[in-house]
Amino acid sequence: MDETGLLLDRAREWRAAGHRLAIATVVRTWGSAPRRTGSQLLVRDDGLFEGSVSGGCVEGAVIEAALARISRGGGELLTFGVANETAWEVGLACGGEIAIYVQAVAEGGFPPELLEKLATARTTGKSLTLGWDFAAGSTTEAEAGDFVHRFDPPQRLMLVGAVHISQALAPMAQALGYQPLL
Repeated sequence: MDETGLLLDRAREWRAAGHRLAIATVVRTWGSAPRRTGSQLLVRDDGLFEGSVSGGCVEGAVIEAALARISRGGGELLTFGVANETAWEVGLACGGEIAIYVQAVAEGGFPPELLEKLATARTTGKSLTLGWDFAAGSTTEAEAGDFVHRFDPPQRLMLVGAVHISQALAPMAQALGYQPLL
């Protein structure tokens, strides 16, 4: 399963277990950046996390901000780059710059119902576009905003025949983010 699908499943699982969450999203990159825009990191109230917004270089600072955001609600924009003293402290020395939007998974932030809408869109083969409003601290199903990201469903791979090659290919396709159709 691809990164988006794994994070969605984990977010829904953690919420069902009673955890409060925050989600961090790469909303802008400049130069040599460790992760592409749209990459996400999910953090729960006890500090457990999944995903990545920087390949490890600024994760610690983002997790701290996410834990604080879980308590406060809303969202905040964090920027890290080599020109920023904080970048060296947290380890972003790749020469680029990244902006990460951190928000609570709650009303007035990243609404929990968007997790369900994204999951439904993925399983039905549809795309869903979300828009982030930095001033309001919220994310909505929209085609406009300070940052807009389209979540596409996994690509499908049709496998015909239940032979040994198909049996080996199906799990490999899933690991690469494809949805095997058998």
